[in-house]
Amino acid sequence: MSTFWSLPLVTQVFADLIIRAWGVTVNCSSVLWNIPTPWAGIYTTAQAAVKQLSETMRVEMEPLGVRVVTAIIGAVDTNFFRNGLASSFILPENSYFKPIKKLLDDQRGGSNVPSGESADIVARNLVDDVLAGANGCVWRGAKSTDAKWLTWLLPTWALEWVTNRSRGLEELRHHYSNS
Repeated sequence: MSTFWSLPLVTQVFADLIIRAWGVTVNCSSVLWNIPTPWAGIYTTAQAAVKQLSETMRVEMEPLGVRVVTAIIGAVDTNFFRNGLASSFILPENSYFKPIKKLLDDQRGGSNVPSGESADIVARNLVDDVLAGANGCVWRGAKSTDAKWLTWLLPTWALEWVTNRSRGLEELRHHYSNS
């Protein structure tokens, strides 16, 4: 949750400067803020907290002349999966997830992550949004528009089916239904 606590701390430290300048604060969250994603519960919870705090700050700071932009970021081409995470993680011997350990290892290495948009393009688009006067949520990065509309249009069961069908849940269900 370190990304969460940086929002109020940094904003508080620079509040006087931001207010006097009628400035803009940009906070980054993820398209996963509103999608129950297996094996990413801590991450998605932190992203939901960032999104909610940022939007609350937008409402609170608007009367002071400050714009707050919440950047909802989709897939971005980074070195995240290429840097580290190379070693397999260890599940306890009695883990209920042992039957899908190989799949979890593959996912941990980024096998189910969509191709990302260039970080330079995402950054340029965000800067353009801010300079054009954006306020509130802006969606940037690969698959961000899809996520925006799917989370709005689909009922929860359908959203979960679309986003989680390759995450090993069916395999796990099948394993335990045949045990």
